[in-house]
Amino acid sequence: MRPPALILALGFPLLAGGEELKSGVPGAELARSKCLLCHEAGHIVRLRQSRAAWEDTVDLMIRRGAPISPEERGIILDYLTAHYGENGPAGPR
Repeated sequence: MRPPALILALGFPLLAGGEELKSGVPGAELARSKCLLCHEAGHIVRLRQSRAAWEDTVDLMIRRGAPISPEERGIILDYLTAHYGENGPAGPR
């Protein structure tokens, strides 16, 4: 049987994936500061949703207590849709 530390050491890179949100574009820092409070970047990068689906997701997060103002919501939605939409560019650039 493997020691738990070894399992964590070997499995962690697979879970983390080393993915990051796209930076240097409008909305990037806001999305990073709000979304990464609770989520790893890889979770967001892999979702690949339509704008309507992102709206549902962001609204759910707001209902659950995410500190996002109405103005910030629009900026974050624009960013997520442009870079992690169902037809947007894949991963960070």
